[in-house]
Amino acid sequence: MTEHPGLLFTHLRDVGDAERKGTFKYGKYWEWTNTYGVQPINVPRPRTGMTRAKIQCLDCGDIVPVDVFSDEKTRQVRRNWLMVSIVGWTLAILISPYSLHRFFESGEEGFQWLITFAVSLLLFMTPALSGYWRRQQEQGVRVHDPQARFMRGQTHSATVGATLH
Repeated sequence: MTEHPGLLFTHLRDVGDAERKGTFKYGKYWEWTNTYGVQPINVPRPRTGMTRAKIQCLDCGDIVPVDVFSDEKTRQVRRNWLMVSIVGWTLAILISPYSLHRFFESGEEGFQWLITFAVSLLLFMTPALSGYWRRQQEQGVRVHDPQARFMRGQTHSATVGATLH
């Protein structure tokens, strides 16, 4: 069983706010600092498949379910995200130029081809870009935050590159 090198469980303590934190304006952008509590993920990685465990957050005391994938399962999930990205790029490259060509070829009565172009870009570029991003972010640990709400964000997460102080 291998550990989770560089991967820590984080709790968002405070979202930086320009008024409350006394941060400064740099150019036209506000800068702020979010504050996190970090702790190691003390769940061993299984040899095969996936294991579901619960971690107690040291900051708020919540019991947070996590899924930990084996090394092979993590590679499989990353391959799946890569395939989503490749299929999205392929369809966007094939369908979007074709529909744009048909629009210019048909003139005013071919307006549906312009709509097809816009919809195909939206439908196929979304999985292409999100599949690429998710593949880069996949570490084999999924946190199911009980405090997550639509449009509010996630309080708990697994983060790469955080350091323990």
